[in-house]
Amino acid sequence: MLKMEYQEKNAKDLIARANYKKGKEDGRVEGIEEGIDNVNKLNSYLLEAGRIDDLKKATNDKAFQKKLIDELF
Repeated sequence: MLKMEYQEKNAKDLIARANYKKGKEDGRVEGIEEGIDNVNKLNSYLLEAGRIDDLKKATNDKAFQKKLIDELF
């Protein structure tokens, strides 16, 4: 059973790498990286501003997170 799980994990890893490579070719990876940068900037801002409750809410509520990003950036 473990061998099958290992093979499935390897197959999923190969698919993920292929998708990443394809995404990189058509610009999606850059968009993902930009999104990650925006979330990191938001998190840093909220931490520095002492807005811990907003940070907690934004990690679980995508709509709230997007609202904050739109307001701040």
